[in-house]
Formats: sequence, structure tokens, C-alpha cells
Amino acid sequence: MQNEYNGKPIFRHRYVSMDEESIREEINRLQGEIYAMQRTLELFGHDNNEIKQQVADNQEKNEKLLKSLEVKVNDLKDSLDYGTPLKKQLDSVTKDFSAKIEEVYNADRLKKQEKGMSTLTSLTIINTVLLIVLIGLVGYSILFI
Repeated sequence: MQNEYNGKPIFRHRYVSMDEESIREEINRLQGEIYAMQRTLELFGHDNNEIKQQVADNQEKNEKLLKSLEVKVNDLKDSLDYGTPLKKQLDSVTKDFSAKIEEVYNADRLKKQEKGMSTLTSLTIINTVLLIVLIGLVGYSILFI
């Protein structure tokens, strides 16, 4: 038939032969599936927004890096000294550019390392407090029980 759904059936039974309680159970089951699908879509949407934000941030960093490179090339054109060998000047510019790129990568690593250290510090503080409480409980149980 035309416009007939031929995919996986979503209904377990035909409604014609079902009693009222069975129909209610089927409606509850379908509502549960719809809720689960909505929750999954919300999670995918949240993850998608995070990815979009990361892409936008990285695009901005790349644009800054390219502008910096353009400025550096223009400065090279302006300051090109024809009395010294071109290879020496190119080597110095390449070293400066490599240093800038390494600085960008090290800044990202440093941020990740700081975040890891703050997490580790907070876990250490929590463990220390729990250890002090445990020692207090053991001392109390030894002295008063």
C-alpha cells in the first residue's frame, strides 16, 4: 500500500484484541520510550553544544595565530637586510615562529596540568579529613568502649 510504514513495529500487540489494562500498560511503555528518546536527544544536544564551543574557540586561536604569522611575515619583508644572507634571516624567523607555536601548546598543557593538580589537591584534603575522622572514631572506641 502507498504511504504504509514498513519499518520495525513499535507496538507489541494489536489494540483491537487488547483489554483496557493492557492498552494502559502499552501507553505507559510507549511514554517511557519517548522519555528515554527525549533524554538521549538532550544529552546529544548538550555534547553537540560543547563541541561547537570547542571548535569556535580553536578557530579563534587559529585566526590569532595566522594574524600573528601575517604580521611576522610583513615585518620580515620590511626588515629584510640585503647585506646579510637570506638563509640566516629565514632561520631566525623560523626559530621565532617555532617558539611561538611551542608557547601556545605549552599554555594548553599548563592549563590541563593546573586543573589536574587542583583536583588532586581537593582529593587529598578530603582523604585527610576522612582519615582524621577515622582516627578520632578509633580513639573514641578504644577509650570509651
